[in-house]
Formats: sequence, C-alpha cells, structure tokens
Amino acid sequence: MSQDDGKTGYGVHINMEDVFQASFRRTVSATGVVLAVALFVVGLAGEVARQSGDAYMLGPLGVFVESGPFDFDLALPVVLLLSLSAQVGTVVVAVYAYRAFADGTPELGTRYEFSFGKASVSAFLASAAFVVLVSVGLLLLVVPGVYLTVALAFYLIFAAVEDDGPVEALRSSWLLTKGRRNSVFILLVVFLFFAFGVVFLGFLISTEMSSFVAGHHTDYAAEVSEVLVTELFQAALTVFLLAVLFEAYLQLREDSQTP
Repeated sequence: MSQDDGKTGYGVHINMEDVFQASFRRTVSATGVVLAVALFVVGLAGEVARQSGDAYMLGPLGVFVESGPFDFDLALPVVLLLSLSAQVGTVVVAVYAYRAFADGTPELGTRYEFSFGKASVSAFLASAAFVVLVSVGLLLLVVPGVYLTVALAFYLIFAAVEDDGPVEALRSSWLLTKGRRNSVFILLVVFLFFAFGVVFLGFLISTEMSSFVAGHHTDYAAEVSEVLVTELFQAALTVFLLAVLFEAYLQLREDSQTP
C-alpha cells in the first residue's frame, strides 16, 4: 500500500472507515462481549479502590471527600492491593484481547514464543514505562506527551502478539508509526470524538437510570446503578478502543511490508 494509494488517499496510511467498521464487529462479537464483561469486573474493582482510598489520599490534605456507594471501610494495604489488581487486570484483559484478535486473523500466522503470563508481565512493565513517559511529556508543555502517545500507541500489541519485551515493544511501536504518526493522530482524534459521544450517552442513561431507581428504591441503590451503568459503558468503549488499535496495527503492518 503506497503512501498515495487511492484507498487511503492524501498520504493517509489508515483507512478510517475500514478500521471503525471492523472494530465495531469485533466489539459486538461473542469475544467482545466476554472482554467487556471482564473489563466491567476489573473496572468495579478499580472503582472500589478509588472510592475507598479517597479518604487516605485526600483526607490528610484537608479536602472534603464525599462518600460514594463503593466507599468501603478498607485498610490502606487492601486498597493498594485492590488498585494494583485492577491495573494488572486491565493489562491482562488487553493482552488476552489482542491474542484473541490475532488468532482470528489468518494473515498474521501467529505462533507465540512467550507464554500468556510472560506476555502479560512484559505488557504491564511496558505500560508502566508508557505512563511515565507520557506523563513527563505532558508536563513538558503537553505536546511531547501527545507525540509520545501517538508514537507508542501500539506497544501493547507488540508485547501481546509479537512477543516483544517491554523496551522492545515500545521501540517496535515507535518504528511502526515512524512516518505515519499523522495518520495515527487523526485516528485517535476521531476516536476521542466518538468516545465523547458514547460517554455523554452513558451519562444520560446512567442519570435517567439513577432517577428511576431513586423513585422506586433507595438513594444508595440509585448511586449504585449509576456507577454500574457508567462502568458498563466504559468497558464497552475500552474493548472498542482495543479493536481500533488492532485494526490500525494491521493496516500499518501491511503498509510497512509493502515495497
């Protein structure tokens, strides 16, 4: 696929329509539903850790912390362990997602050298490095952080599918996006607009659901329902993002292998 190929046009290396259509099909498939359920559970664990840990984090600063429906009286070590488990769980689900996507993509001819556990460890370490790099970049007038987000966007796929170690996964993403970062940036911007719409829809539905439950049950039940709906939408959106990145990876991979 050349840079000026008629399919992509104007030097754009990613066919947005193909990416989003294929990603939607993956999201609503049986695999996508299972992934969404897993992320929903992981998200709830993270929400419990966040709400229960607010008092530990913000209380000493004199910040008023409003109690949420998942604010439980947990010891700090339990909160930290739950938070870490949610973060690790998210990465593990992402690794599983990418391997499931790859197994259903014959042209990849996937033969994993790394076990799932080793791939997950590499992905988690790469994720930690990614967060640090992007965070530092965002502190440096934002632009470097955005640039690094675009350049390193596919590191998890390389760790999950191509058996790269943490450093190699980041490097592979950097090389894959080299000369194509404008396309990846546009893709992520389009996704963000879509995500804002989904989040807003989720907000409306969760608010209406909360009002309905409050009218028939307790305020606590209403708060719980609002969190559950929000987490469900976020889980589905995350699966869609994973699928979008995977489909873009396939196109960029094909483009990089074309003379």
